[in-house]
Amino acid sequence: MSSSDSTRKDSIRRNAQNHFEKMEKRTALEREEREKSRASDNAKIVRLRALRLAKEAEDREAAEKLSAQTPKPKKRATKAAAKPAAKAAAPKAVAAAKPE
Repeated sequence: MSSSDSTRKDSIRRNAQNHFEKMEKRTALEREEREKSRASDNAKIVRLRALRLAKEAEDREAAEKLSAQTPKPKKRATKAAAKPAAKAAAPKAVAAAKPE
């Protein structure tokens, strides 16, 4: 019976070994697929980042060109700044208009 026990143990061991080998191959294939996917995703990210940076540079240049072409508006006096001058001028005008 020892020979049949040993063949049975060998058979069980081979089956287990085959199962583990298949699992290792599957795991290795999945790992390779994930690495390929990551590499393609990283390449896509790099490409899109380069396109975005190029577009931002073009937009910046266009904005600089536009700002250089348009004249800067003249500063207008604000109401708060104009009021003290008007108040100060009013008493003088009233004083000059009154005959003494």
